[in-house]
Amino acid sequence: MLLLSASYIADAATVWTTCGRGAMTVDKSFFENEADWDAYLRDINELYCGDQGSDRKIIESPWDDNYFVR
Repeated sequence: MLLLSASYIADAATVWTTCGRGAMTVDKSFFENEADWDAYLRDINELYCGDQGSDRKIIESPWDDNYFVR
């Protein structure tokens, strides 16, 4: 029950990495600026895939809180 209620505390987002793994994390609104959000997503990509994808784009889904590192 605690896991279900935790999603109401902070907005959640799903990040899809360059190697196809998904990670649920806090939403973009948690960060003060775009640069911090971008760096955070690249750190997630590095943890899951082994590289930050520094020359890659962050793509935001227009339909929901999904973000893709491409």
